Amino acid sequence: MSNIPLTERHKWMGASESAALFGASPFNTAFELWQYKAGIIQPDSLDDVERIQAGQFLEPSIGKWASFKWDWPINNVTGYTQHAHIKQMGASLDFETTDTRDAVEIKNVDYIRFRDGDWVSEGDTIYDCPLHYLIQVQHQLACSPHAECGWLVVCISGNQLKRMRIDRSPEMIDAIEGEVNQFWESIREGNPPPPDFSRDTAVLNKLFGGKEAVQDLSHDTDAANVVAEWAAAHAIERDAKARKEAAMNKIKVMSGDCITTLFDDNWTMKASHIKASVREVGEHWRFNLRQKKA
Repeated sequence: MSNIPLTERHKWMGASESAALFGASPFNTAFELWQYKAGIIQPDSLDDVERIQAGQFLEPSIGKWASFKWDWPINNVTGYTQHAHIKQMGASLDFETTDTRDAVEIKNVDYIRFRDGDWVSEGDTIYDCPLHYLIQVQHQLACSPHAECGWLVVCISGNQLKRMRIDRSPEMIDAIEGEVNQFWESIREGNPPPPDFSRDTAVLNKLFGGKEAVQDLSHDTDAANVVAEWAAAHAIERDAKARKEAAMNKIKVMSGDCITTLFDDNWTMKASHIKASVREVGEHWRFNLRQKKA
């Protein structure tokens, strides 16, 4: 364990990042992570993101609450845990148990995200969680060979606390270590993974555009096919947007002045009052149509 300056963290693969190598991260792709770790782009600043700020301030309190609730001695971890033999692989642990030094990861989760996400729980015990969290904890265990297991402590909407024991998985750890090794090898070789064209828009905007005055692809068949694909999708999107708006307006008329309207197949419309701007007159409402989760 050591203290690595934050300015050097881009040279390491952290536990919260490795899920991207498996296409399981909701936050970034392997292509985006590669561009950042290779020093080609700079990550967006998260200093002003309230969700990130909330985690920083609430994490110590959630840890204290967990220790009290389960009579569970845990200690804050301040150093950076480096993998014993995989270069540039490490983890920042939130807490660890005092006796067995098992990794303890703290998460602050919105109630709706917990309810509608890949969580399975009963009482205070969580039995399953989103894949990227499982990968994160197994990555931490890979960097903590002394730990028998890891723990995921989840605070839901600030007033409910649950936890999940995650046993060490040699198969997952081998897979993570292999992917991390291959990732850094691809950095050294200058061989990035292909972009995820449905998710990497912001990264591609940073990488391309405005560097050359003119590029003539008028005789490139592949380019022509992609442009035709975009044009067809754009027409479908425009038509779908208009049909969606028209259908919603019909639903509003059917709902009348009701706050809640029940439809077939467990669809529910809810209307909520919103404040009008200074230039607008009369009441304004927000309409939310959602289907009950099976």
